[in-house]
Amino acid sequence: KLEGAPPLDAAEEEQRALRFREMLIDRGVTPFSRWDKELPKICFDARYKAIPDQAKRRSLFDQFVRTRADELRKEKREALAKAREGFRELLEEAAAEGSLTHETTVASLEEKCAADGRWGALEAKERATLVEERVAPLRKEAEERASAETMAATAGFRALLLAKGVGEGSRWSKMKEELAEEEAFQNVPKSQREVLFRAYVAEQAAAGAAKEGERSKEEELRRQREREVRKRKEREEEEMAARRLKAQRQDALASYQSLLTEQVREPDASWREWAPKLERDPQGRGSNRQLDASTMERCFRDHVAKLYERGVQDYRALLRERLR
Repeated sequence: KLEGAPPLDAAEEEQRALRFREMLIDRGVTPFSRWDKELPKICFDARYKAIPDQAKRRSLFDQFVRTRADELRKEKREALAKAREGFRELLEEAAAEGSLTHETTVASLEEKCAADGRWGALEAKERATLVEERVAPLRKEAEERASAETMAATAGFRALLLAKGVGEGSRWSKMKEELAEEEAFQNVPKSQREVLFRAYVAEQAAAGAAKEGERSKEEELRRQREREVRKRKEREEEEMAARRLKAQRQDALASYQSLLTEQVREPDASWREWAPKLERDPQGRGSNRQLDASTMERCFRDHVAKLYERGVQDYRALLRERLR
């Protein structure tokens, strides 16, 4: 500290500290500099001497190297942001002049803008990124517009083919001359006309085949329903015939049993003897076609067995009565 130096007020002390920092910047002091290495470079500078206290000088130096890296990074970011903003302004000016379109490349734009300081303020990679950022929406818009135009032209071409009755049997070689003067035909690129025509014809053929297949399917379903109805009717008729036959058989059996009750009353009756007699029944009960010979014989024997059993029961009852 200088002897006899008057004390500094706060404002003056702050100004001298700022000038000291400016000196360090001017002398090329970096965040990696050391006090003992830099001291010979700065000790004769008036801004160095303006700080009367050596400890204060060292403190300001140490503070500078600690914060300088952050300051440099901040300055770099700010400079880059400013350069980007300027470059974007340059791109907007080029777009307004018509120099920037959806087909613009960095190389084509450089030919027109390289002399502008805003162009060289950024590195090539940054320029390419910002050019793509600006051109991409234009390119997308152009692609969407081209796609819409293509779709409209294709739709118009297909409508023309429909109006002209083009179908699965139509041929390009015959139809192209008839279509050539139509606006909808001319709106389609020459390379695409035959392609779209053949695609349309193929669609018509596929649609026709699909309709034919649907008709065949419907016809098959109709025939299937008819077969099912016919089978159901036949089944119902068979069931009805079976019920009718069963009823007739039951009636025939009941009539035959009535005949046996009326005619055969002896428990020792013989089937061989009675079979011809029963067949001669005037009502035909002994010769009904619903009953075969084996059935009639079985019924006869069952009837005789019942007569025998009844006779035995009656005889036993008589014996019990007599033997009391």
